[in-house]
Amino acid sequence: MNTSVKKLLNRLTASIKLKSGCILLLFVLLQLQSVAKASDDSTTVTVTWDMQSSELRDVLRLQDMEYFKVAFSDTSLRGKHFKLVSKEYRKGKLVKVRNLSADTGYPEAFAFGEADSIFQFKFISHQPEKKLTHFLLQFDRVGLNPKYKSNKTDLYSLRDATGSLGDPVRVPLNSSFPLFVYSLPYVDPKQPDLYQYCALTQDAVPPSEWGSKYGVKHYIVFELEIAN
Repeated sequence: MNTSVKKLLNRLTASIKLKSGCILLLFVLLQLQSVAKASDDSTTVTVTWDMQSSELRDVLRLQDMEYFKVAFSDTSLRGKHFKLVSKEYRKGKLVKVRNLSADTGYPEAFAFGEADSIFQFKFISHQPEKKLTHFLLQFDRVGLNPKYKSNKTDLYSLRDATGSLGDPVRVPLNSSFPLFVYSLPYVDPKQPDLYQYCALTQDAVPPSEWGSKYGVKHYIVFELEIAN
């Protein structure tokens, strides 16, 4: 192979390496941009059934109580406010909307503090009688105890609507999303003795459609919105 051909091959090789490097760098930059955009549009939440004591779990079960803990540890949320709204559905129709975060008169209790490293609260349901359900939303500075009329049954269940199951999951910013659903089960006509709860949150059907799709007669959706 003569010298001129070798020089030409070397130039082509160098050009290919340079172009490959540029393409790789462009790919990395696009990926970083995508991650940054995702961070701007969303954050993570962790929902846990935070009961370490089996004895306490037994007591809660006996009292028809369900206990969850919600935590946001993304410090970029400092200064942002949390709006919690309940939407009650009966026979497939939205019958009542309540702005729970406005009920306390303490809006600062629903904000990620500038000096805080975490924003968290407890979410507890209790059905002391078959016609009434109590909820306790316990924040660091204030607590809420909203009450709702329920059907004459003890088949209600409080479900994590995020699918977290103890692991961080992404949720949107500046847009409401279902956090919990307190609901009667789905009953398949082919299996009338089987009460299905997990199917409601696992089928990716919006809670607003549970009445029309599954025939759920009564349920309450608790939606959260994180905004400036």
